[in-house]
Amino acid sequence: MSVLSIVILIFGFFISINEIGYAEVKSYFFEKSGLYEKAYVNPKKVNLTFPEQKRNLIYIFLESMETTYISKDLGGAQKENLLPNLTNRIQSGEAINFSNTDTIGGELPIYITGFTVGGMVAQTAGVPVRTSLDNNTLNNNPNYQALKKFLPGAHSIDDVLSKYFNTWVRFNFCR
Repeated sequence: MSVLSIVILIFGFFISINEIGYAEVKSYFFEKSGLYEKAYVNPKKVNLTFPEQKRNLIYIFLESMETTYISKDLGGAQKENLLPNLTNRIQSGEAINFSNTDTIGGELPIYITGFTVGGMVAQTAGVPVRTSLDNNTLNNNPNYQALKKFLPGAHSIDDVLSKYFNTWVRFNFCR
């Protein structure tokens, strides 16, 4: 029985790596990117100036929303466009879409940012989420209690806007 368990465990491990992507797993655990050493600018050390006339910023994250839901001719993967209202707004200029192609498309994520929290942190703080799950980390947060601050030390757009605008309001919606 134990040999069968080991075979199933190994098989499951390789299936998981295949689903996640070998390059993603290898990058997360074994590679160090020079991207942040070359291009990262510490926002705590930059003097930011904002225009006198304040403008509104609405930043929305859509969980599980992807451009594969739009039609192939617009950059998606469907026969027909399943997001006509959104694509009409993008095409008319009412909405902004950041794409790695000439079509609507989507962003091209760098390694270790291809999951929800990783992508959100990379977009708002400019750093990857690479946390440790060693015994010390787990012992310091028994039962995964709510944290007062996620990734303390990371300086995000929230910190920047809170510092420069005294009326910055945040709404977080989690399902």
